[in-house]
Amino acid sequence: MVGRVRQVWFYLRPDLAGEADRIAILNPAQQALFRGLALQDRAHALRVAGRLAGQDAPPYVIEAALLHDCGKPPEFTLVGRILGVLVGSWLDLPGQPAETGIRRQLQIYRWHDEWGLEAAQRAGTSDEALALLEAYQAKTPQPGWLGRLQVADDLG
Repeated sequence: MVGRVRQVWFYLRPDLAGEADRIAILNPAQQALFRGLALQDRAHALRVAGRLAGQDAPPYVIEAALLHDCGKPPEFTLVGRILGVLVGSWLDLPGQPAETGIRRQLQIYRWHDEWGLEAAQRAGTSDEALALLEAYQAKTPQPGWLGRLQVADDLG
């Protein structure tokens, strides 16, 4: 619960300090994908990548950290995120066609990992980072860099 409150706090106060330096590791298509995220998601990805960089993560891990939420479109709202956490895993929502309103918000919550993996692949993400992003979707605790990515993400 404390972790979720912390995530809301960070959502309300996005900090993009150091963004240009941190995303220099990404190719131009990946940078465009990253910059297409909402400010809150960019700030979150920078925090996750920063935590992993502090653990001497290899470049592909930083790449995955920066792109791990790239399937979340800018219209994904705070209300949608909260509802997704509360009920999103219980609902069976199709990934297409795109809906509007609350149903759309829940679709985003449900499908953003898959959409992001596809977008990252189209942007020329390395095979190592793609493998990490694909494994990350399992959401079960894992060892190694995958586990560290999960922990860094859960911290908000």
